[in-house]
Order: sequence, then structure tokens, then C-alpha cells
Amino acid sequence: MYKIFLDTCAFFDCIENSEYERTLNHISHLDDYQLKSSISVYGEFMQKILEKEAPRELNDRFITLVQYWNVACIFPDNGVRNICYLMGQDTTDGRMLNQVTDLTHLAYAMSDNCNYFITTDRNLHRYKIPQGILSKSYFKPEMVSIKEIKNRLLNRK
Repeated sequence: MYKIFLDTCAFFDCIENSEYERTLNHISHLDDYQLKSSISVYGEFMQKILEKEAPRELNDRFITLVQYWNVACIFPDNGVRNICYLMGQDTTDGRMLNQVTDLTHLAYAMSDNCNYFITTDRNLHRYKIPQGILSKSYFKPEMVSIKEIKNRLLNRK
């Protein structure tokens, strides 16, 4: 089973782009793939929609997508706690020093051993996992956009 983590931007992308939504509709119903996200992504999404017009409609769309895709929500565990701590101690990648929320989302995906992480955040794509985390047998999921995951999983034939 391949686990695909959805960053906050993936939900917004699907709400704004029906082709992206169709891609995840399809992937969510394949036997070998499971869509995942975290309680931190859910919280960030809710905070962002409160800043927009018509937050209730966006909330309804979000809930519809989560239910239709059967997204499994990842909650905090010791792995998330340890990874977050180690990421917070590392200062080698200056781009990520103030990106606590993004690193927290990544920690959830890593703790759950997700294979893919759907995001448009270029800094997350380039982020190098600290060696102290890798030495504990965690790995960075492959960072992809919705378009890239479609090409990789659905257009392989």
C-alpha cells in the first residue's frame, strides 16, 4: 500500500481546479493507494478559509473531498514529536527556519511512512532532512505536485 500525504495546498488546488480534483478522485479509489493528511493540515486549512470570502462553502467542499477520498487523518504520536524536535534543532536549511507549520506537516508524513507528499511548496521540495532523523530510519517522502503524481501513477501504461 502506497501512502500519499496531502498538504494544505493540495486541498485548495482541488477546490480551484476540477482536473486536479478528478486526479485525486481516481487515485483515492485505487486499491494500492491511500490518501492521508494530518490534523495540522486540517487546522491550517480551517484557519486559511476563515480569511476568505464564503468560508462556509469552502469548509463544505473540504469536508466533501475528505469524505469522498476517504482521507485518513494522522494524529500526533511519538514519531511526530521526535521528528519535529529534531527538525527544530537543525538550522542548516535557512529557508525552513520559520516554516514550523510546513515542517510539522512533513513530520506527520514521515512518522506515518508516507511514500509521496503532494505539495506545491518548492522549499519543501528542496528541504534536506537532517541526518539525525534519517539515522532513526525515517525517510523523506517523494515531493510531488498533483500533476506529477498523475503522470507517475495514472499515465504509466
